[in-house]
Amino acid sequence: MNTLGEIHGPAQDIQWQTYQAFFTAIQLLLKHRVTLVAEAAFQHDLWVPELERLRQIACIRIVICSIDPQLARARHIARGLADPGREHFHDDRALKAAREGRQLPLESYDPPNLQVPILNVDTTEGYKPAFESIFIHYGTVGPLAAPPQLLDRAVVTPPHRLRSRQKSAGS
Repeated sequence: MNTLGEIHGPAQDIQWQTYQAFFTAIQLLLKHRVTLVAEAAFQHDLWVPELERLRQIACIRIVICSIDPQLARARHIARGLADPGREHFHDDRALKAAREGRQLPLESYDPPNLQVPILNVDTTEGYKPAFESIFIHYGTVGPLAAPPQLLDRAVVTPPHRLRSRQKSAGS
């Protein structure tokens, strides 16, 4: 993430500030009893400390979207080539290498692993299970927005919302 408008090479402290703002915003919404879906492709080591803190005020469920790494890289590069403005906000080494005719090694992804419900979704061709059933599985109601595009999601629900859903389901 590059929030200062500089192209390429965002400073490490800006990335850290963005990370902290992300979780501060989630905590603020949860304290105000808002159910939300938090989207980010954080590695396990970055998710766990913050999600453990949020477990004190929320019921957390995780959806992990899985795809072959080569296919994910190809889609990522295609999105970057289709929208050159993305590089203004992201220091995209894979896209730069592709433009230069090089291919970077694939990086491994270590998804969040907590003692919370986790649903794995294959995103090779659409969503398996189907996108709508993901929300049905987790009890989210209301109209659905556009399908998620990132690697993983933490679905966090304030406990009072979960209890009210359980009561209405049992009546």
